[in-house]
Amino acid sequence: MAVLLFLVTIVLCLLLLIGLVSPKTALMFMKTPTRAKVILVYGLSIIVLLFSYGIIHESSWELALKNPAEATEVSLKYKKLEKLPDELKQMTKLIELDLSKNRLTSLPDYIKDFQDLQVLDLSDNPIASIPIWIKDMPGLIELNLNNTNVNSLPDGLELVRVTYNDTPLDSAENYVAVEANDIENSDETDKEIEEDDRTESFGEFAMRRLLGKDYGSRRKFKKGEIYYNQPVTTEQVDKIGDFMILMGFFNDDREASMLLDENDEGVFELMIVIVGEEALTEEVVEAFSSIEQVIQNDVFPENEFHLVLTDDEFDPIKTIK
Repeated sequence: MAVLLFLVTIVLCLLLLIGLVSPKTALMFMKTPTRAKVILVYGLSIIVLLFSYGIIHESSWELALKNPAEATEVSLKYKKLEKLPDELKQMTKLIELDLSKNRLTSLPDYIKDFQDLQVLDLSDNPIASIPIWIKDMPGLIELNLNNTNVNSLPDGLELVRVTYNDTPLDSAENYVAVEANDIENSDETDKEIEEDDRTESFGEFAMRRLLGKDYGSRRKFKKGEIYYNQPVTTEQVDKIGDFMILMGFFNDDREASMLLDENDEGVFELMIVIVGEEALTEEVVEAFSSIEQVIQNDVFPENEFHLVLTDDEFDPIKTIK
């Protein structure tokens, strides 16, 4: 019914435009057609149809409430919801669920029981994280996260069409999607980075000692460098270095320095030199949060890991956990 009303409205709009140019063509059934009559006839009809369409559209939730166990499509957009109504729990046969343009910050666990759900729209909500159980929903094929605060995705959504435009995850250029295997098997890494290029020469080592900038051993990645101390291993350093190349932190155009070490509490820390504290915008911090999650999962899965943003002397400015 809503589709029919929409199509009729389009036809009336066309007739209205034609009538404004040629009233006789649009109002052939009148003896004295005028533009004013065209606006009155077609304009008023369009307003009535749009109002009717709005009533039908808004009643979709009411319609689902009449028979919640059989409801297959529900829209709760523009409801200013901070949490979902309890009645939604009964609608376990939903195929499409539109929760866009609300104030939701999380999803209730009962959504995972919607085994038939194929389309879930969470766009334009302040939600920041997606529950891990969403990967176990067998029917899900489309997940809309546009304009949310989501900065990471759980593994296992490879077969789901996920959109996340205008999110921290989008700003971080899909950092979380990068796997350890992607880093190890990267064509770019194999092609451009050789072991000899990563090893510091004795002359460079001596110069650092002479200048009083000895932060431990050093590995080079293009123009970037990572200093490290035991118990950090070369393998861990190389994984992070390759990841930074893929993300564009280490390239041929600029120098970048990092320090990977274990602090007194047994926490591994990667210290990254930034331009200054004023550069730490909300988007930058969210992007670094995504980087921290990738390194935690791929390089230090069994240890606690923090990312520390520092000045050029490795003095901490902000710690991301």
